[in-house]
Amino acid sequence: MSLSYMLNTCPFPGRLYMPDSDPWTSVLCLHGSEGGGSKGHDVTARFLAENGCAAFALDWCSSSLYPSPAAPLGVVDIDIEKPLAALNWIKSHPRLKGLKTGIYGYSRGAELACLIATFTASNKDLGPDAIATFAATDVVEGGCTWVWDEKAEKPFAADAHLSAWRWNGSPIKTGQPIAIELFKGPVLLLHGKNDELWSFKRSMALAQRLRQNERKVETRYFEGQGHILTAAARERDEIILDFLKRKLA
Repeated sequence: MSLSYMLNTCPFPGRLYMPDSDPWTSVLCLHGSEGGGSKGHDVTARFLAENGCAAFALDWCSSSLYPSPAAPLGVVDIDIEKPLAALNWIKSHPRLKGLKTGIYGYSRGAELACLIATFTASNKDLGPDAIATFAATDVVEGGCTWVWDEKAEKPFAADAHLSAWRWNGSPIKTGQPIAIELFKGPVLLLHGKNDELWSFKRSMALAQRLRQNERKVETRYFEGQGHILTAAARERDEIILDFLKRKLA
């Protein structure tokens, strides 16, 4: 399926991928703390658009390694209402009005997806209809910025004592459980079982909380895979696509 790359029409930093035929749903794609300049979320967004789903790869933060000039640097005091506004811009798009809308998030973007779903749970018209995550956390993590260690050839997080998120102008307390059970829509939780950064047990804890509250949740834990998928990225995207088709089409 052919698709349109719609950059100039976006009032938010990012790229909207729109299938040329009528979309059957729309999705907000959220990258991790590596920043929007990595374009990792664009790979998933393009795949979804090639299969009929309008997908907006939002650059919600930036980093020194993968800069996105229009996005804030690091995951520090991120105003959750801004990505929420991007979600509702998608909902109001002339070609997407009336369609159900989901969120897919990776790592810190998965945390953000869960927080958006939680804080909008009492207003279905404002929040997503479904969420899918890879490498989520069950508790609020602290603020961080990416600093590239050229000698070690790896990034490390700094300022972890800072608050990562804000809601209604107030910081969200680091370490508090994410009340995902408040969200009544379907949830897909994906995680690598060898995740060296956030254990897959964090996604298991989210799933347990959802099931205890009789919510709709599906899980898939990838054997031999870590925080970054090395051998199952396309399989992950196909699982997300199947989930969205069943829940949002």
